[in-house]
Amino acid sequence: MTRERVRRLIQTLPEGLVEIYTHPATTDRFRGHAHGYRYVEELEALRAPETISAVQHSGLRLGGYADALAGADVMRGRHPEMGWT
Repeated sequence: MTRERVRRLIQTLPEGLVEIYTHPATTDRFRGHAHGYRYVEELEALRAPETISAVQHSGLRLGGYADALAGADVMRGRHPEMGWT
């Protein structure tokens, strides 16, 4: 994943819940690495000023897997923190 690709993805994401799956790392070689995968370049792309700016101007809400699950429960009418299941 390059800086340009991440920026273009952010600018063209559809409405709704979207996952951009990445494997950033501080080195390209470690036990279990995929030969040829550019982990460091992907980390740099995610941390790049133009990526951060694109997210800030997009109106996107960032989150992790647990946030996506919570959002899915709310969409289904479940809201555990309010006692709704």
